[in-house]
Amino acid sequence: MNAKNARNILLCRRPTGEDDSDPSVKRALDVAAKDPSLAAELEKQTVFDLVRAGELRNIPLNADARTQIGEAARSFLALRGAERTPLGRNAALAVGVGVLLLVCLLVWMFLGRAGTFPDEAVKIAAAGVKATPEQFDPVEEKAGGLQDWFALKGLDTFRIPPEFAQFEVVGVRIFTVENEPVAQVAVPENAMYFYCFLSQPFGINVVPEGTWRITESDRLALAVREEKGLCFLVAFRGSKREMKSLLEKAGALR
Repeated sequence: MNAKNARNILLCRRPTGEDDSDPSVKRALDVAAKDPSLAAELEKQTVFDLVRAGELRNIPLNADARTQIGEAARSFLALRGAERTPLGRNAALAVGVGVLLLVCLLVWMFLGRAGTFPDEAVKIAAAGVKATPEQFDPVEEKAGGLQDWFALKGLDTFRIPPEFAQFEVVGVRIFTVENEPVAQVAVPENAMYFYCFLSQPFGINVVPEGTWRITESDRLALAVREEKGLCFLVAFRGSKREMKSLLEKAGALR
């Protein structure tokens, strides 16, 4: 077996090694072991495949998507399986995996970027944390009572989730990110900020609606949710664990 044939076979090899007992794969691995260039390529591809497989396992899928992917997998595995050579079965599996990757990619795109934290929300928090005390209007109010203040300032889309309505507030302001208005609320507890802004101008889509995304960025703990076209963002100096604890304490996690 030459290096070219070995490479073609190893392209179909599953990175976790289930195929390594196949005679064709064994011979291809032997060829790779004697070819430094092919061995390096195989190692790089294996790492890449394992990372992508891990990401796919973490994609949030609803019942319909799981059923669709399961049916596609069964169809490819059953496709003339008994009539194929080991190499043919590997090739069919590779084609099947490619289709499944496409399905998962579409799910990933339409289900909130695979549950990742939206970059635009990070950008808003990063801009807000640079504010100085002089940029805030001082208030002594509960967070849930600020709607009228923002409405008088021309921002009538300010909403606070009920779980956060009782937090004490010491300052409020409106600033812009990419020419879009963002409401910012300074809360003395945890020295944290609340933000409220329209989701569509920033391309943010957190699904399912009303659920939370949590992350850490530049020593900030961040949590965001979207509901009825509005995003509510919480930020403070801390960790994801501390943010989760805050949300649990507030009764905000479902």
